[in-house]
Amino acid sequence: MSANWRLEAACRHEDPDLFFAAEGETAHARQAREASARAICAGCIVRSPCLDFRLTFEHQRDGDIWAGYDGEERYGLRRALLKRQQRKERAA
Repeated sequence: MSANWRLEAACRHEDPDLFFAAEGETAHARQAREASARAICAGCIVRSPCLDFRLTFEHQRDGDIWAGYDGEERYGLRRALLKRQQRKERAA
């Protein structure tokens, strides 16, 4: 795998608007857009480094799909990872 995982991303040649919420987007349009984005992410070989990148750089806007996850899902993943890290540190 390339050191620059973005070169391997399945979304590389897709419309970026597919992965980011548009201002005034209806719930139905959002669901359709996110389903399409998630389908692309599902088969991506660099999904893990993509998720790692997004979890590291939380300052990026919410309402987007990264590695097949929306902002709320990533928040849950981040909390779970932090809890796991805290348990490891307490056990050490």
